[in-house]
Order: sequence, then structure tokens, then C-alpha cells
Amino acid sequence: STRAELMQTLMERRRTMGSTPGIALTEFVSDVLPSKEASDERNLAILRNNKLFAEALLGGLKQDSEFWIGHPNLPNHKNHEYTSAHYPDGATQCTFITDRRDGHVDGNAMFDELADVVDTEEEVHLGQSFGFDTTRLWLDSYRPAVRISAGTENPEAIEALAEKWAKTLNQL
Repeated sequence: STRAELMQTLMERRRTMGSTPGIALTEFVSDVLPSKEASDERNLAILRNNKLFAEALLGGLKQDSEFWIGHPNLPNHKNHEYTSAHYPDGATQCTFITDRRDGHVDGNAMFDELADVVDTEEEVHLGQSFGFDTTRLWLDSYRPAVRISAGTENPEAIEALAEKWAKTLNQL
């Protein structure tokens, strides 16, 4: 559809639903959103997958790796003890990878290397958001790092992806 058609549709919706939540909008939202139970189950699966991904990635790196895997459930994280006690299934929807060698591999190069070894249409999507069906990979805009958010894929796919990326990092 064209931009004009899209704007027309949006204006019609605005006229029929208004700008404040009313009965029509509430019914629409309740039809679209999953139940609280389904939403909680999905979020827990994403937390578990991100923890699994971080553990598998760290486990696949060489012992003397210069890459730091940032996830609060990992033993190398300063909040590991607290996080593991209070959030044993996983505490975050993101994992960060940085290079400890002070710019030896910058974030752009790391992002490119990781993106080059996966199918960015099927296996991993490029994007900064989290909470999706498919794992996301994105360049961190605040530091030389990449940000990875595992999706709701099956655990075997998450582990295979972590192994593939660990091999790539071990070669940098």
C-alpha cells in the first residue's frame, strides 16, 4: 500500500477509536494480546533461552579468550551470585559481547563477523529489540559491543547458534 493509503487508514481508525482508550480500543487490544499466562510463559522462555545462549557462548570460547560475555547469570559477571539466587531461570533478555583488548576488534567488525556466519533471514534477525520468535543481533550504540537477544526458538537451535558464534569469536 502507498503512504497515502496508510495515512488514510490511520486517520479512519483515529476517528472511530479516538485518542483515549475506549470500549472499542479495549476490545481490540484484548482480542490481539495473549492471555497473561501465555505472556508470562513466553517471557520466561525468552529469559531461559538468553541464559542458555550466554552459557553456551561462554562455554564455547577458548579459555584465554579476550571476549567478555556479559550476562548477569554468568560466573564472570559481578552480580552473578545475587542474580543466580533470585533469578535462576534467567535475569535478562540480552547478552553483550565486548573485546577486552581495548579496541583490537571493534563493535562494527564483531557485528559484521557474527552476521556473516548466519542466515539473517531465517536464523537470526538484525535488530535491537527483544522478545521475538527469532534471535536478534545488533551493534550496541553506546560502546564497542554487540547485543544479542535470544528469541523463543527451541533450545537446540539456541545452543547451535552460540556454538557457531563462539567458533567465529575464537578466530578473531
